[in-house]
Amino acid sequence: MAVPIKEFRITEVKQPNIGEVKPSSVMAEVTFSISSYRAQIRSEWNALKEHDVLFLLSIRPSFEPLSSEEAAKATVPQKLGLQFVRGCEVIEILRRRNPHE
Repeated sequence: MAVPIKEFRITEVKQPNIGEVKPSSVMAEVTFSISSYRAQIRSEWNALKEHDVLFLLSIRPSFEPLSSEEAAKATVPQKLGLQFVRGCEVIEILRRRNPHE
């Protein structure tokens, strides 16, 4: 299941562990809306809980069609426009109700 992100805001970046260069953790707020989806899909998203693992994908599809030669050589991420993939753990869920639901 997937849903477009409306807002992504990094709230905290912790110092790297000794001997490492990457942050030890990054906290962020992710905002999305499921109000336009069918009830079954909404119930799946509403079942998310703390410690669930999600993947955040950055997809930027090309609007230029690939030639048959380019398509044959392209990887699946290239064909889909997949830029980045990051895993994350749900720490807290804040639900805002849409008044139109």
